[in-house]
Amino acid sequence: MATPRAAVPDTLRIVPSFRTGEVLSILHERAGLQRVEVDLGGGAERAYVLTQLTGDVAPGDRVVVNTTAVELGLGTGGWHVVHWNAERSEWSEPGPGHIIKARYTSLQADVGSTEEHAEHLAEVESIDGMPVVAAALHSQVPAVAVGVKERRPDARLAYVMTDGAALPLALSDVVADLRAAGLLDASITCGHAFGGDYEAVSVFSALAVARHVIGADVAVVAMGPGIVGTGTRLGFSGLESGQALDAVTALGGVAIACLRASFADPRPRHVTVSHHTLTTLRLAARERALVPIPLVGGAKSSGSARPSRDPASVTATTSSTSTCPMSSRSSTKPGSRSTRWDGPQRTIPCFSRRPPLQGASLPTGFPSATPVRTPASPDPDGDHWNRPSRTAHQSRGDTARHPATPHHR
Repeated sequence: MATPRAAVPDTLRIVPSFRTGEVLSILHERAGLQRVEVDLGGGAERAYVLTQLTGDVAPGDRVVVNTTAVELGLGTGGWHVVHWNAERSEWSEPGPGHIIKARYTSLQADVGSTEEHAEHLAEVESIDGMPVVAAALHSQVPAVAVGVKERRPDARLAYVMTDGAALPLALSDVVADLRAAGLLDASITCGHAFGGDYEAVSVFSALAVARHVIGADVAVVAMGPGIVGTGTRLGFSGLESGQALDAVTALGGVAIACLRASFADPRPRHVTVSHHTLTTLRLAARERALVPIPLVGGAKSSGSARPSRDPASVTATTSSTSTCPMSSRSSTKPGSRSTRWDGPQRTIPCFSRRPPLQGASLPTGFPSATPVRTPASPDPDGDHWNRPSRTAHQSRGDTARHPATPHHR
């Protein structure tokens, strides 16, 4: 039996904060979104309006504003949210179907879904080998888009936005900029996320829409702006990318995991490859996935001295062997590449005894990925994490929770 924990403090029982003010001016607007200045009694403050839910506003309108996130100092950039335009006694807009998102809240809306209308999706269970990149951060979507379009300018790229962070796609400047630049062909919002070019009920059906309705050659799955994290091993919304990888594999696609890595983040758990990535691949992903790892630095290291963690001095080197602690075997891989890090040089456990993916291939024009191994489990202190040292990974999460204690199916 688990040891009882202390009661949750009252400070965690937070309810929304609402204030009433007047719209001073419209700062910017696009489909589904207005950014405005409001006076809540202390001068001009910034707020945004989700016009799909509340309709638009105009200067002089009295509005009810949700101020919770700003008061808590959360990463919203200092923007309140307009909850209702008090100049109206009622407002409605007909929906396209009967699928409700933001269900059982006062702002639940009929956004419909593509599945209701695309009859040819009724029995679909495959995405025909389509490559899908699963990313944990919204800010990684542009990097994927640029990479795809640089390799294949004619490739159709679809973005599947999950409900792991912001729910309205209209809030994303990234998506607006990618569409304007011709780097993104279509968007799909799934779960309770809404406002994409297409709506879908689940990640699975969103991928089917990408392939069979949009005709996408490649898709990227990621949450919207505003990842949630608690500084704990499991309390972050980016874990959903592991489930997305498994969905891709289940539908016969090529699952590709996007690393979260940094040399500048002041938090040790995110230095080099973030624990968000390692935990996702180790615990949340249950099927194999390709994990491309970028080479950082230039000239090969000529000695055994470890370079500093400064990105400019991280050096690509050549390694002739790799060790798999779980099986106590060494495999010779002449000419394989690795990346040296300033820190304990740890081996990478072989997480799966299954054969490599069969029939997994990328469209013509994309570089092939080399199947390698998955990250090791975290250090006991839960802060510094094992760091991979090869150029690409192929992962399976139903294996070791720790190299010394393999998980048996």
